[in-house]
Amino acid sequence: GEDSAAGIVHLGKVVIMLGLDQRSPCRQCNRLRADRLPPALRAKWLVQRPHVAPHVFPLFDDLGHWYIPGRPDRSSPVSGVDQLYASAAIANILLVERLKVWAEKSKGMMQVSDPNRQDSFEGNYRKDKFVKWTDVKDDPKRMVTVKMTALKGHTRAIKKLVLKYGNSPSMLL
Repeated sequence: GEDSAAGIVHLGKVVIMLGLDQRSPCRQCNRLRADRLPPALRAKWLVQRPHVAPHVFPLFDDLGHWYIPGRPDRSSPVSGVDQLYASAAIANILLVERLKVWAEKSKGMMQVSDPNRQDSFEGNYRKDKFVKWTDVKDDPKRMVTVKMTALKGHTRAIKKLVLKYGNSPSMLL
């Protein structure tokens, strides 16, 4: 109806506003540094102390490098694959832990595989099993069969980097 059409138009405007349209591809950027802001804005961030702003690591405070949480610096794209993988590894650990909490609270299921069987396919669908998280979480033998999220393999990431993204690591997501 009309509400759906208006919602789609609004969503399109939001995508453009956030810079997610095709003219402005998604990029991984470093966080915005408060010490590089214009003086008036810089003062707002640099007067805070770590006990007031616990997100500031003491070493960065000593160096005068204050990063603003949740604010990407579009002029500072990530320039190294190692930086992306380090960040992704931390994000993956946090995601897996969050998934475990959600699965437990919602009686959710996790995908598991049988380590003794070869991968098999039936038609176009892989035959995998799902079990309730609460049934496997306390059993170390069954825990190793749970398929958690994984990072893109290094070989695949390098291929994409070279063949598709013109050696720009900031384009890898």
